[in-house]
Amino acid sequence: MTIETRERALLLEEILVVLSLSLLASAVFAVLDLLAGPLRGGYVASVSQSTEVARQIASFVFGLAPAWLVVYLVRRSGEGLVAIGLDVRQPGRDALLGLGLFVVVAGGGLAIYLGSVALGVHRFVVPGPPLGRRPAGARHRRENDPKF
Repeated sequence: MTIETRERALLLEEILVVLSLSLLASAVFAVLDLLAGPLRGGYVASVSQSTEVARQIASFVFGLAPAWLVVYLVRRSGEGLVAIGLDVRQPGRDALLGLGLFVVVAGGGLAIYLGSVALGVHRFVVPGPPLGRRPAGARHRRENDPKF
């Protein structure tokens, strides 16, 4: 890749990163709001006109924008992702390290929970998604199915 082509690619990526951190998310959600409204004078053949799935995907994608900025800045400086620990040369070692960290964190959380139960200061734990964050399919089914 020539220097001019590399600079052009970096400039394009920089513009996309800045837009995704500032105005692009607002524009995407505005378009989704427009699509969520009823169509006047037209018929649409679809199962569901809900934009909830698209909204959840957009929220996830724009939530990754700060990480993309970090990756872009590290790559632009020429250091590479190895400088911040993103390395795929030893995937087995990395997987074992991640599994070990998971065991430590999960074990600590379980120990705190079991300790609080033993002391009688626990709350009843109800597993499930946080309020207002149910998957779109479940929300649509609940609205249209009286048994749900």
